[in-house]
Amino acid sequence: MEGKYAAMFWLVWIIVSLLAWWGIDQWIDSNTGFGSWWASLIMSLVGAWLGDTLLGSLFFVLGGFNVIGGLAGGVLFTWLWNKAKAKV
Repeated sequence: MEGKYAAMFWLVWIIVSLLAWWGIDQWIDSNTGFGSWWASLIMSLVGAWLGDTLLGSLFFVLGGFNVIGGLAGGVLFTWLWNKAKAKV
């Protein structure tokens, strides 16, 4: 990646992660347990990155970032994190 495409990748990655985190936060009360909403947000970032990495250029790609894969990964990881927190 170079120049504006790298900046676009980071911007899309952060926006998709925030959308995934916000959606799960609205669905599940996730601000309790080990870690706070910061931990949940970090899991959303990790999940979005992993979803993009695993699905590559399959589906909808914007700025070099797989939006569908990132959204799915962010939602999945955040949901799993919140479920793990609920068990503790």
